[in-house]
Amino acid sequence: MYFSMYKIKLFIECIKNDWDMLKDSIEIELMRRQANIARWYTKYFTLIMYIITVLFVITHYLPLILDAVTPLVEPRLRKLVVVLDMFIDQQKYFHVLLLNITVTGFLGMTTVLAAETMLMVLIQHVCGLLKVTSHRITHAFNNDCLPVLKKDRKCNVCIRLARAVKIHKNAIMSENV
Repeated sequence: MYFSMYKIKLFIECIKNDWDMLKDSIEIELMRRQANIARWYTKYFTLIMYIITVLFVITHYLPLILDAVTPLVEPRLRKLVVVLDMFIDQQKYFHVLLLNITVTGFLGMTTVLAAETMLMVLIQHVCGLLKVTSHRITHAFNNDCLPVLKKDRKCNVCIRLARAVKIHKNAIMSENV
């Protein structure tokens, strides 16, 4: 567990360092788009997973709802969808058991969502870094570079390419975290 927490901390520090390295407003916008994609997917997956969990809980109350809508001579049995081996009366303590299942389900969903959305943030961050790398390589040779490059112009091109390679290296390093 400590190892995973260390990796997450390292990953967040890498993201911060990568954002600090960005100079151009176009590069910042490229990274911001990828961050917005990750944010949208995080909200979408969270909403879907919690709605599914709530629907799962509501299915346990269908016998009560059906008894109110179309009553039978004797009330329907309330059954838990999850099989539990407990030494208590499941009909008497139905609501307590359902509360236990609900809390466990929400905690489990939150844990899964945290891990999976963090992975998705990593993937979107790496995609953003690769887009920035592409942008830097594309713009290393500006329009002001003539076919015959002067010595100082070559140095500027080399510096621009070196910065692009550094971003690419950071993308690969982030991927391995």
